Amino acid sequence: MTITRHKKLDPKLWLNNEHIKPDVRDMLLAISWNLIDFIRNRYALNIHNSDIKDIIMFGSTANYFYTKKSDIDICIVMDITALEQQYPNMNIMKMLKLYYYDWAMVHTCSIRGRKIDLNFEIYGAPQFNGRYRTGANYSIMHDDWIFKPIIIPRNELRDIVHQGNTIYKQIIHDYKQLRKLRFPPQDTERFYTNFVKLRRDAYGASCDQVIIPLYIAVRKTKNKKIVEKLHKKLVHQETKKFTLK
Repeated sequence: MTITRHKKLDPKLWLNNEHIKPDVRDMLLAISWNLIDFIRNRYALNIHNSDIKDIIMFGSTANYFYTKKSDIDICIVMDITALEQQYPNMNIMKMLKLYYYDWAMVHTCSIRGRKIDLNFEIYGAPQFNGRYRTGANYSIMHDDWIFKPIIIPRNELRDIVHQGNTIYKQIIHDYKQLRKLRFPPQDTERFYTNFVKLRRDAYGASCDQVIIPLYIAVRKTKNKKIVEKLHKKLVHQETKKFTLK
């Protein structure tokens, strides 16, 4: 994983470092409201326009570390109070996630070559020290920064990358040891659980600036598809326990 710090935000999307291009903003708003309308119409979920408190852009395309493969990450901040009262036995956030997957099956959205990834957050319940998402946050709804991206000096960035690579090498070393032992179930599950915690800690520790050593190590590991392979092994090991007689 190469970390490249650009001097400007992605020129495909941004007018300058202060404002997103108007047509890009319009398209992002249209896509977000299309998802909301899809959920309202297909599942008869009574979502009022006033329930949508903000539509936030975050991630690498709201930062100086975007790549050619970077997605546009969008977070819809939604007040679910009325829905919880209407459907007291339903996990609203879980259902919204499933409804999004349904919508994504028939909607492949991209803007200027960048795919769009949408998700929901509960209004009034930010997860990351008062933030709904880590790092830079740009309000598409209000067309303004909530938290501006931080520029990391190059010498500091080099140190961060070096530390991240050290953590990554230890993860890979542990994985190779696991492979030598032919992935014993308990050790495999422990490795997978520890990595999930590491990933959670990486996002929790990087509220202001996403590019920290732990984040780099986690991203490099994910790019190797190691975690996906381990998850498949764990599922396979679990299914082997079940038999039909």
